Amino acid sequence: MPKKKLTALVVKNLKPKSKMVEYFDTASKLVKGSFALRVSPKGKKTWFLMYTINGNLRKIVFRTYPDLSLADARKKATNIIADVINGEDPQQR
Repeated sequence: MPKKKLTALVVKNLKPKSKMVEYFDTASKLVKGSFALRVSPKGKKTWFLMYTINGNLRKIVFRTYPDLSLADARKKATNIIADVINGEDPQQR
């Protein structure tokens, strides 16, 4: 579970390892969540967000990179966290 400042160039240049690696973004300052990118051994890059609501750890998986850019994925994560702060669980919609 490495932490890394994700930039467009960093994301583009991340190479697959022999096992799946999840890179948690140090540039995102989400109050109640962790934004990250999962890189599979085959090179598939998938955005996700982990957050806690009512004491339960939850995970939402977004689309893959490059279909969803870093900027758009961060925006989506920020919007979801806004809902969580308001007491809404995005997975219960």
